[in-house]
Amino acid sequence: MSNQETKSRATRTPAQVLEQQQQDAERDRQVQALPEAADDDFGAPATDDRIIQGVLAKCVDGNWRDRDKLPVPSKLLALTTFTVVQRWRDRKPDPKATIDGRVSSLPDVDELNAKIPEREWEKGIDGKPRPPWQRQEIVYLLDEATAQKFTFASGTIGAQIAVEELRDRVLWMRQLRGRKVLPIVELTNKPMKTRHGGSKLRPHFAIAEWRELSAGLAREATPLLEHVKPPTVAEELNDKIDF
Repeated sequence: MSNQETKSRATRTPAQVLEQQQQDAERDRQVQALPEAADDDFGAPATDDRIIQGVLAKCVDGNWRDRDKLPVPSKLLALTTFTVVQRWRDRKPDPKATIDGRVSSLPDVDELNAKIPEREWEKGIDGKPRPPWQRQEIVYLLDEATAQKFTFASGTIGAQIAVEELRDRVLWMRQLRGRKVLPIVELTNKPMKTRHGGSKLRPHFAIAEWRELSAGLAREATPLLEHVKPPTVAEELNDKIDF
């Protein structure tokens, strides 16, 4: 996308962005082969209107559970991450007012909320008015043993930190290996400071090991996964001496 197109999208109204998103999504469905660099940024083109796929996984007070408060597998394959901006109504996201960062430039959430009078905002779980437009971080996860897909979706600061850390490590490992590797993550937690000087537990994706998509099956629905050894200290420091 050119700089001119990027600026044009950034100045569009939410309605225009949503219309463009629908057009882009329809175009993507008609494309039979994905471009070679489609997941270079640990993301994936949108091929389904549903954001939540499979089982919804949540991390509440450091504890990982599904929608029914049942435990989820502790180790899962992280397939992709992306960000959406959603308008919430009746304490749930409106699918008709969801802007997907995979196919559209994301608008400024504060600017969107500033256009809606605070008297129209719904109350959050703390009883205070909650801004209707929210940024949500999304991670698709897969159980290798059962092929069950999980979706982690959260708009908290802790979730944003966790997902950004995961993206950063994947990008660095791909640079080190020169391959499109995926991480096996342990669903854990980490303490984080709050604005009031205290601390609480946030989600954390601890990388246990790595997988590589086989070249011949990289675009198949069920790719073959191979083990990838972690980088050596020399590789990380780029300090290997050849004799």
